[in-house]
Amino acid sequence: MARKKHWSKVVEESGVTLRLYERENSSAVWYAYSEGGRKLRKSLKTSDRALAEERARDIARRTARDVLVGDRPPTERLTVGQLADFYLAHRGPLLSLSRRRFMEATLALFRIHLGASFVMADFGQHDADTYVAARQSGRVRTADRRGSNAPEPATVKNELDALSTVCNWACGFRRDGHVLLASNPVRGLTKPRQDNPSRPRATEARYLALLAVADEADPNGRLRALLVLAWETGRRINSILHLRASDVLLSTNQIRGALAGIGEDEDAADDWPQALRWRPEWDKMGYSDVSPISGAARNALEVYLRRHPVVGEGFLFPGNRDPSQALHKLMAGYYLTRAEDLAGLPHQKRGGWHAFRRGWATRRKHLPVQDVMAQGGWRDVKALQTAYQGADAKTRLMVAESA
Repeated sequence: MARKKHWSKVVEESGVTLRLYERENSSAVWYAYSEGGRKLRKSLKTSDRALAEERARDIARRTARDVLVGDRPPTERLTVGQLADFYLAHRGPLLSLSRRRFMEATLALFRIHLGASFVMADFGQHDADTYVAARQSGRVRTADRRGSNAPEPATVKNELDALSTVCNWACGFRRDGHVLLASNPVRGLTKPRQDNPSRPRATEARYLALLAVADEADPNGRLRALLVLAWETGRRINSILHLRASDVLLSTNQIRGALAGIGEDEDAADDWPQALRWRPEWDKMGYSDVSPISGAARNALEVYLRRHPVVGEGFLFPGNRDPSQALHKLMAGYYLTRAEDLAGLPHQKRGGWHAFRRGWATRRKHLPVQDVMAQGGWRDVKALQTAYQGADAKTRLMVAESA
């Protein structure tokens, strides 16, 4: 007579995997959990399979939480889910808001592709290659991704680099005398390369054409002010959108106080008629900064603020539906695209608002690199000179004609 096959089921929650099963001589459902070379078996004290699964998932969540807060040493076989939970819980609060959101979205992609229970130490070239293929085919996508276009190779490389950053952190993070990872499995792997990367710049002709139709594209006046600030400051659009009234510094005392607040030379205030304060939560690298502004930027702000007065911590560019929030960058992108259509300009691939930052940096190639970096908010001279300052037609002709 064939032996009866008992019911079993695997459940996964918060990166912890439990196996549920029924056993002989017991009316209850049991669960098994392996950790650090030992196996734990316990009864769930119910014969109801649905209730047993619910209890097992609760146990898995509590187990993950216990590891996370350090009540027990972390598992020797760290999973992708556990790695993400550790990193976001301990390192996440120290990141800028934009960087934290990027890391959350990126780690979510690896959870989807690998599964939260995948053992991170087993990650190798094959896993990196299948991830690249899944991203470029569209099988694995970010939650807010719009359209069906596959991400550029550079984007996927950045995601693998982010995973490597998390693994490096895990190699140095200790819990009860143990590091989370003995080594970084992503280091040394081959990653996708971007051939002939597209880095379009906004020219003065494009800027003036957009400015001419700005009020038609956005009668509210925000697009005109945003265009001028992007052209004159070279800052990222998200930083500009999150400027508050208190960040507009119109007096020497205001500028001096803001400089002192971030530990910079206060005497610079004597040379700067007006300035803007850039907040760390909206800086890609999480830095606070204060920078002078041009007369054109000052005039644009004065015109805009006369029409839309705001004080204190109010946003200069509030959202359409919720004025307590800043205008979303997707909406700012919509206004820019609308202006391009009205001006009869072709849309630049990988252009958008970032093209203004590249244009700003390229127009200042002849100035001392230290000052360009400080004014535009760069911290890496290599990134500035390779990804933002491009060759331009006039300078190339000068090079060609020089002996």
